[in-house]
Amino acid sequence: MPNATDTNQTLTAIDQYGCGLQITFDWQRDRFTRSISAVDAKRDVVLLASLEGTNDDEWPLSPPLQSLAIEQREEGRQVALLVGMAGRSHWSMSVESWPNEQTLVFDAACRIHESPTMLGATYQTMFAPSRLGSQSFDIGHECKFESAAMSDSAQSMVHESEGRISLRIDTNKASLPKTFRWQYTISRR
Repeated sequence: MPNATDTNQTLTAIDQYGCGLQITFDWQRDRFTRSISAVDAKRDVVLLASLEGTNDDEWPLSPPLQSLAIEQREEGRQVALLVGMAGRSHWSMSVESWPNEQTLVFDAACRIHESPTMLGATYQTMFAPSRLGSQSFDIGHECKFESAAMSDSAQSMVHESEGRISLRIDTNKASLPKTFRWQYTISRR
């Protein structure tokens, strides 16, 4: 378990006018959950909250991240570095803020030894999302969720149903063990 000071941390992608995005990492049971909010000068509005599994799930709905460090970068940027484990699989994720672009860039990876039942990330949506393209959704408050194509790994698909957005990685044709990597962004438009 992290230190008491590490139980709730934030990373922001807020421009000079006080508008942008914020991600909050909150320690719950045995991992960090993630909630993403739209921020303007007057208020914060939660858009997405990660759906997690339990410590019994070998293939949770979202990466089970148990260690977190946030670093400051040039030009007001920050990066969160996270790692974790479930079953025999090892997970890592970085979340980088781009304040001037009001964007959060997620880069995740998982080393697997057996075929997963689910590999990717799942978020509860607070607003009814609408499809913008094959890999992107409007998630409310002029924000979008978009999966990036990864040429060195398996294909990803973004699905929406029952108030959830899921980014799923296709691992069907992979010889194992293998490390799968995927990226996605959340940005103000």
